[in-house]
Amino acid sequence: MFHMAVGIYKHRVRESYNLIYWINTIVFLPAKTLQYFGVSEGSWIGKAANVVAWLATVLGFIFSLPDFKTLQSDFSAWLAGLTGVLKQ
Repeated sequence: MFHMAVGIYKHRVRESYNLIYWINTIVFLPAKTLQYFGVSEGSWIGKAANVVAWLATVLGFIFSLPDFKTLQSDFSAWLAGLTGVLKQ
């Protein structure tokens, strides 16, 4: 039993240096957090939690930008130009 614990420890140490492990952990953090409350990570609640959390993160980042009005007007101009090109 002790050898199994050492093997698990070594696996987790190697895993902590793996970039893909950390990206996976950060991306699916909301669903992994819900696992502590008994919600399955693959359920629709876990998936919805991921979507809501990432939308809130992206919107919070965009709205916290100091030049949000400039960014908004530039995006509107780009979108208008894009729709003008598509109509031609």
